[in-house]
Amino acid sequence: MANKPVKKYPINKDIFMSILKDKNLSIRKLGAMKEFDYTDKSIGRALKIGYMSENLAISLSKELNVPISDFS
Repeated sequence: MANKPVKKYPINKDIFMSILKDKNLSIRKLGAMKEFDYTDKSIGRALKIGYMSENLAISLSKELNVPISDFS
């Protein structure tokens, strides 16, 4: 059985890092939060390749309280 295609969202590393800085967070702090389902490695991987999955984008936007469109 084939996997469903995953919707991808673009992410700009510089913009994302400035959002984290404004929230007084780091990738490691975000990944270590118990209520956040993703690790710092998942976030770092998304920043490196320049896009993220829909689930990660939704989780990040909820945790950081910003719309997904602010990441690109």
